[in-house]
Amino acid sequence: RPGFFVFLMNLIHIFSRVSICGLRFISPEKYLAKYAHLVSNYNDDRVANNPGMNHDRYESVLHTNCSTELFDTIAEEIWKFNLFPRSVMVVSSTFGLQNRLMRAGDLIYENIHVIPFLVQTCGINIIHEMIDNSDKKGFICHSTTFHDEEGSMECYVEHKEGQLTFVLETVSVFSPFFLIPPGKWISRYLQRRAHFKCVQHIQNIVKSKTK
Repeated sequence: RPGFFVFLMNLIHIFSRVSICGLRFISPEKYLAKYAHLVSNYNDDRVANNPGMNHDRYESVLHTNCSTELFDTIAEEIWKFNLFPRSVMVVSSTFGLQNRLMRAGDLIYENIHVIPFLVQTCGINIIHEMIDNSDKKGFICHSTTFHDEEGSMECYVEHKEGQLTFVLETVSVFSPFFLIPPGKWISRYLQRRAHFKCVQHIQNIVKSKTK
């Protein structure tokens, strides 16, 4: 059956990206070079109309008496994609390899821990849009076909009346294999854990910059 064939190919595609203890035959740099042609596979209507869609939004006040310098410093950390501790994922990127800040069209390779430091999978996202206003800085990234989700992530800091606020908002749909129990429960747990760790990581960066 066509549906079963698609499911089987999807399953093979997923397990081809799994590694043990981070051991891979292809380095992140080679993945980025090999898949340099990738573009966004995110479609807002398709995801919004999917009954399996996950929508999450997190907002955290980081500082109530924030200077412009601190605002710019945290924005730069976000533009480096310094968002997750290494226990969640290890990141390589087009902009990181070129020793610069991100810009639209850059690729981000994520080596994602399923079981921290033991079992990993990987995926590639693309920077869709930069956010660079006087009071709001961050980015929007989309998934590519080299990922277990189709989705979008908006991440930024906002500086208004001295208050520094971090916002993380995501919408996503897992690939068909991860919509079947227990896969969908495990995937959703890992997804939400990554979100919480992201917020916590940014909070810790601010604390380290304001000691």
